[in-house]
Order: sequence, then structure tokens, then C-alpha cells
Amino acid sequence: MTKKEVLIAWAVCLLVGLLALIVTVATQEPERSAYSTIKPGQKLLAEFNPALVETIVIEDALGSVTLEKAEATWKVAEREGYPADGEQVSDLLEKAFAMEVAQTEQAGPSQYDRLQLDVSAKRSEDVVPPLRIAFQKKETEAAELFFGTLMRSRGNLGGYAEDMGRFARVGGVEEAVFVVEDALRDVTADPKEWLASSFFKVSKLKSLAVSAPHDPAFAAWEVAREDPEGELSLVAPASGEFLDAAVATDLRTILESPDFEDVLLDFQPEPSEGERRVVLETFDGFSYDLRLVPLNEGLEEWALTPSISFTPLPEPAPSSVEAEVKASWQEEREREAEIRRIEAEADETLNALAAEQEAAGEGQPAEESQVEATLANEGTSPEEESGPLADGPGEPTEEERADLAKRVEEALAQSKEDYQKALAQAEEKFEREKTFNGVVYRVTQQTVASVLRTRSELLPAPEEEEASAEPTPPPLLQR
Repeated sequence: MTKKEVLIAWAVCLLVGLLALIVTVATQEPERSAYSTIKPGQKLLAEFNPALVETIVIEDALGSVTLEKAEATWKVAEREGYPADGEQVSDLLEKAFAMEVAQTEQAGPSQYDRLQLDVSAKRSEDVVPPLRIAFQKKETEAAELFFGTLMRSRGNLGGYAEDMGRFARVGGVEEAVFVVEDALRDVTADPKEWLASSFFKVSKLKSLAVSAPHDPAFAAWEVAREDPEGELSLVAPASGEFLDAAVATDLRTILESPDFEDVLLDFQPEPSEGERRVVLETFDGFSYDLRLVPLNEGLEEWALTPSISFTPLPEPAPSSVEAEVKASWQEEREREAEIRRIEAEADETLNALAAEQEAAGEGQPAEESQVEATLANEGTSPEEESGPLADGPGEPTEEERADLAKRVEEALAQSKEDYQKALAQAEEKFEREKTFNGVVYRVTQQTVASVLRTRSELLPAPEEEEASAEPTPPPLLQR
């Protein structure tokens, strides 16, 4: 092969390579440059379907969090798959994929640092890395957003009045920076801020017992009541002991709506005197066995581990339902009989007065009032007029017996319906609350303060001795 042929061959190879490069760039450019044509008012991620997102990764200067979707439920990976706040995740997806562009800027990597969009930047006093949100589907990154500097309007006297938007860019797109109106200021990479806030709720408290498993000096205590509307009182009180009224009122609503700060992983505390065991029983069959361990010397925070169980209450016996209906029915008959007696006596009295007035008008002497005469004929006296009937309502008629049977039948059906409804609600609640069993939660002292009382703190404060009412005599005057 001659030298000329070699040069021609090299030229052809270079030309083919150049054409291949041009084709490659040409096929990639429309996808990236399409963002540079977005106009104000258009969506930043218009072509992406949020329903397909299965994983969300959020990173900021302080950390990161991964939200994963499993069987239609979002979970927090950094908390061993603890359920995430579904509404919070849905709100983020809705905002991200409805986000509109307010302004488009032609800016490249050289300006990322100024706009706080440089993902490689390290946090310092003057540098803040961007907020990164990556939406993924089936382990493939579907969309990646970076949020940087906030734009604020200048208010009076040079102060900032409100957010006007935030600089943002799309991952893989380097030729365009956008200003979006929604700054997503509430989005954080802190895992605990994404945890579902639902927690167990104690209602219809029946009894509460507090003990200290590792502190022999702690005086265990228990309060209870026999009726859901009754007042709590000390169980097995010592001589002179009784529950303070204000404390009793506070304990009635204990842990009705508790909350937690975070979920603790691999928590293995050593036994300590500060540990408490709290057992709560409710009138609807729930039992809450709580382990409380202090997390610091100041007792500001505690580790709470719940163990929740449920025992269905027995269905009301038909005999008790029937007896209750019969008692109510009999009371109603007696009231009606009493009303009839009073009405009859009132009619007799009015008739007697009318007859007496008529007799007086005709000049006839009225030696005995018609009222006394009427009552005397019936074997009663005026003093006995207000007394109850000796025979009561009497034997029930066939119509009344049929009415009673109908009432009993309806009451039994209603009792069964009410029981089944209450049972279904209780079972649904237990299915929800048993998921908390065994999980260790970090709670504040304020959440559990009511059950951390000592026995002496349940009792009324001792009355202060009254100051002597006798005034102190003035000193004697000296001559």
C-alpha cells in the first residue's frame, strides 16, 4: 500500500469517527436541551408520572433520608422500614411534579457555587450545599432536582419580606438554571421528620399501676375505678391515704393522645433504678404494658417500649338485657299509674268544689265539704290523699305484655348489634396498635410526666400550720 493510500484510509477513519460523534451528540442533545426551552408557567417535570415513583432520596447539608414504597406503604429506610407519613410523602410528590417555572436562566457549572447548586460543595459558614431530591422507579433514577439559593423580596427598611422563589436545576442538565416559586422550605433530610406520627391511644381507663423493677426503695402504686364515669381512687391505701382530686382528674385522661420524637434502633439499656413499668387496663379490653427507661440524667427524654394486648369483652347475657328492659318497663307503668291517680284525684277535687259552691249558692248548709265526703266514702283521709296507690299499676294487660315482649326482642337485637359494632372497632384498633409492640420510641418527659409520679405525689399536699392569730405584744417602753 502506497503512502497516499494510507493517508486516504486514515482520513476516511477520522471522517467516520467524526460522523459517529456527531450522531451521538445529536441523539442526546434534544433530551437535555429541551429544558432550556421551558417557558415561565410551564411545569419543570411535565412528562414524569409521580405514581411510578418507588423510591425518594433526599440529601442536604446535614444528612440524608431514603423513602421506599412497599405494597402501597411508604417506609423510612434509615429507621429499619418504619412507616413514613404517607400524607407528607404524597404532598412532596404533588408539589414536585406540579412545580412551575417562574424564570429560566442560562447558567452553567461555573455559577453553581454562587447559586448554592454545587453538589460537591462542603458545608461551611459561607457555603451551603444544595437540597437534592431524587425520584426513582425500579432502581432507575427517573428525575433528580437540586434546590439552591432562596430569592426574597426586600421589605421596608431593607428587611426581607417573603420568599419569591428558589434557584433549581435538573440533574443531567447543565446549560439551564430555573427559578421556581415553591421553595420547598419544609422538605428535610432528617429521617425522624418523615416518620408516621400515629401512635397508641389509651381510652376508658380502668386501672393504672406503676412500679420500679430495679429500685427496691420505690413505693409502687395503683389507682382504679369500677365505672367508666366514676372517679379513680388508690388501690390498697394506707391509713389516711387518699388520692388528690386534681391528680385523679389528670390521670383519667392519661396517654389519651401521646406522641413520640423518634424511633431508637438497637437500644439495649442496662438495668437502672430509674426504669419504670407502667401497666394500664381499659374498660374495652385493652392492656398497655409500657417500659420506660431514662435516656439522660436530667430525665428530659425517655425510651418507651410498649406491649399492647387485647381481650374481647364478653357479650352481654340475654337474661341481663331482659331484666334491664323489664325493670325499665315496670318503672314506666308505675309512673303512668301514679299520673292517672293524681289526675283522677284532681278531677274529683274540682267536682267536689263545684258541688260545694253550687250548694252554697242555693242557701243549703254545707256541714261537711264535698271533698271530705268523697274521700270518706272511699275510705281515705285528706292526709292520705298524696300517698301512692296501694295496689300500684296492677296486673299488666295482654296489650302491655305484648308491648314488653316486643321491647325485650328489640333490646336483644340492639344489644347484639352494639356489641358486634364495638367489637369490630376494638379489633380494628388493636390491628393498628399492635404494630407498635416491641418498637423503642424516644419520648419527652412531658409525654410521660403523669405516670412518673411517686406515691407521695399522688396525695394532697399537707396543710400548712396556721399562723398564730395572737399578735406579738410591743416591747415595753424604757424610762
